Amino acid sequence: MSKQAFQWIVMVLILSFISHAKTKIVIGYLPLITQLPLIVEYENEKINDNPFTMELVQYGSTTALEAAVRVGAVQIAVLPIPQVIAMSADEIELSVLGSMALGGSSLLSKEKTLLALKGKVIGLTGFDSNESFVLQRVLEKRELIVGIDFKIMGVALSTIIQDLEDDKLDAIYLPEPYGSLAKEKGLGDFIMVEELLGQQNDLIVVQQDFFNENKEVMKIWYQLLKKAITFINEDIKMGQAEILTKLQSPYFNIPEKLFNRSLNEKIGAIQFGLAPVDKTPFEEAYTMSQESKLITKSINTEKLLETKLDLK
Repeated sequence: MSKQAFQWIVMVLILSFISHAKTKIVIGYLPLITQLPLIVEYENEKINDNPFTMELVQYGSTTALEAAVRVGAVQIAVLPIPQVIAMSADEIELSVLGSMALGGSSLLSKEKTLLALKGKVIGLTGFDSNESFVLQRVLEKRELIVGIDFKIMGVALSTIIQDLEDDKLDAIYLPEPYGSLAKEKGLGDFIMVEELLGQQNDLIVVQQDFFNENKEVMKIWYQLLKKAITFINEDIKMGQAEILTKLQSPYFNIPEKLFNRSLNEKIGAIQFGLAPVDKTPFEEAYTMSQESKLITKSINTEKLLETKLDLK
């Protein structure tokens, strides 16, 4: 075989490989029960023949996950509304696909009532968390002002239980399973206030460039996410979440009994389902981000929330 013929064959093989190469989607996730659909979708589809492959990367905090999205290390993530707003204000190009879960955050306290939190310290994932904004609104209606009547503190998820045990915190308002983990250890009980439950806390975001270049892939990915949510709801309804309890273990490492109870008892009024962005909490978070100086630039909310893709 001549050198020229050999080079031609190599070129054909390379072009063939490129034409059949699959799009890779790197998905960042947090070990929170609300992010379960990402795990189920990955497990359900990783052995099937799709025009893309998925890689799941776990992050230890919303701050770390946000940073990964900012630098392009992750194409898809589910992040708190205030962080989505902050990234947009910093001109990070995102496409927002709505939410895949509502609720799932619980207020656990050593005190018995909301009013008893006066003078106390409440732990949150951060000042830029949706829980922070919701809690401030709810307590302000009861004439309790952050920084004056109570203090909020950003805490590391890895130390939250120890912080409660050491009395550094009097309460926590966090995504599950952290409230359930604290209750299991006898560190407090849930304060059930309807205004704190069932919120649209987090949004699915996609890097805009990736989204624009892979719209057909994104349509398929979204439909597979919908299938995953159907599976979750059916397993909770028909099987008391037995499959999900086993499935989550290598990804979340949540004690199985506690995970199962949190799902079946719908702690934090959690419910799984794809939904468009709820404009009311989004606009409220936008206003609070401006007032608290978390952002210093205005954003075009209509442009941010316009996906330019039929996601039905």
